[in-house]
Amino acid sequence: MGKVINISYKLSTSDQLITIPVSYVIENNEDMYTITCTVNPGNSLLPFWLQRKFNIKLLFTDGYFIHLFDESNIIKNLDTSLFIDQVYDSIITKEKLREVPA
Repeated sequence: MGKVINISYKLSTSDQLITIPVSYVIENNEDMYTITCTVNPGNSLLPFWLQRKFNIKLLFTDGYFIHLFDESNIIKNLDTSLFIDQVYDSIITKEKLREVPA
């Protein structure tokens, strides 16, 4: 069963703040983790640019998670890319996953 997180996102075209529910499942294969995310529209109308399903890949090493590039998330739209980044940050915070210090 997946977990759900609500993402508040400010639309760049109108400065309107919308809440987008995203369900996610974290799977791991040794040191590689994949967070599979699915946008749950419910009754709301979602922006046309929003990618409905995407993966976030992480490597676990030395007690820390490293966010890896995932070519399946190559986006033609900056809003989608920023949204995926915001989902990543929210999940990392909610799950209390430690990232490599900058």
